Amino acid sequence: MVLKVAIELNLFKIIAKASPSAHISVETLPSSRPSTPSMLDHVLYFLASHSMLSYSLRTLEEGRIEKLYAFTLASQLFVNNNDELIR
Repeated sequence: MVLKVAIELNLFKIIAKASPSAHISVETLPSSRPSTPSMLDHVLYFLASHSMLSYSLRTLEEGRIEKLYAFTLASQLFVNNNDELIR
């Protein structure tokens, strides 16, 4: 179900448009409600725990820790060469 949500929300396509080698945080993803970044973080973390995305941490200047997500070989299977989502 989490993979289905990621596909329906075009998360792989959004990450691909940022750059296949980019590491993005949930704050950079579009959101319509204040709770959206938290929900997206849960989805992305679940995908990272199953190697669909990679995951790393970065400490910001104010001491806050930011989670960063990036493509893996497995996640590239959901995006074609034209950055269009494969369904």
